[in-house]
Amino acid sequence: MHLFLDTNIYLGFFELSGDDLEELRKLAVAVRSGGTVLHLTDHVCDEFRRRRAGTIAASLKLVESAQLPKSYPRLFTNLVGYPELRTTLETFERQRAALLEEARSAAVGADLQADRLISELFEISRRVPLSAEIRSAAETRQLLGNPPGKKDSIGDAINWESLLRAVPGGEDLVLVSADRDFASKLDPRVADEFLSEEWSKAKQSALSLHDSLSAAFAVHYPAIRLAADLERNLAIDALITSFNFRETHLAIQKLSAFAEFTCEEAASMVEAAASNSQVRQILTDPDVRAFYEDLAARFGEQLDAARLSWLRDALGPAESVA
Repeated sequence: MHLFLDTNIYLGFFELSGDDLEELRKLAVAVRSGGTVLHLTDHVCDEFRRRRAGTIAASLKLVESAQLPKSYPRLFTNLVGYPELRTTLETFERQRAALLEEARSAAVGADLQADRLISELFEISRRVPLSAEIRSAAETRQLLGNPPGKKDSIGDAINWESLLRAVPGGEDLVLVSADRDFASKLDPRVADEFLSEEWSKAKQSALSLHDSLSAAFAVHYPAIRLAADLERNLAIDALITSFNFRETHLAIQKLSAFAEFTCEEAASMVEAAASNSQVRQILTDPDVRAFYEDLAARFGEQLDAARLSWLRDALGPAESVA
């Protein structure tokens, strides 16, 4: 999957947002696995650095300026719960002040969790440098009034021209942006018609648009809820599609670190042992044997009887299989 996040998506993790930091963790897992290519343009990188401090300052101000009532009519003063309410308000103010100071200090040191995760994503992304060719094409696009972007801003045009050059032909692009500069005027849930047609002609592939990272994951990784789930899912896929012994050993090493699997996941890995020769031929290697013996012991009769019988026969009597 080729993926591009607009600057507003990265900045959204410092604001009130429907996305939480787990989405960034999932994305990092997907990119590190090699199954997702995250494209990062020079413009997004610069815009993020330029707007980050202001975005965080606005979020801190929002929390700082939120007011709870500090005074109450006299009719409350003799009620049983009033002293407790006053104490709670005082505790709230102290804790809010402490949290604001902690957040401000972490922000200055670029040490917020969002900072660390975004920094990791920037490091493992595929950078698209701003060339004279891209700048010229973006200026021409803006002059002609072609989307994306606003008349007084060239940034979206630079991002688009960068992606046209960076994404290989035949590869679909998933574009995530919280504003509507890339969206259709008829249906903001889909990409602008001009852009979709341009992409299709240039790449012979499809362009899809989402307004949040969680929405993109819901479509492209619908069964995944946590980064650990995605990491496990990708490791299982690596075992199933392993094309040599080395890849099999690497997949087994990753899978051995997980404490839990579903019955369906266990069944798919047993099926891989039978159908993929790169797994089947080294089934009695110590690491592969130990993994599958443990799998058979843990899932036992939950597995298909014929497949379980085959696995036990293939592993042989050298080790105990429950």
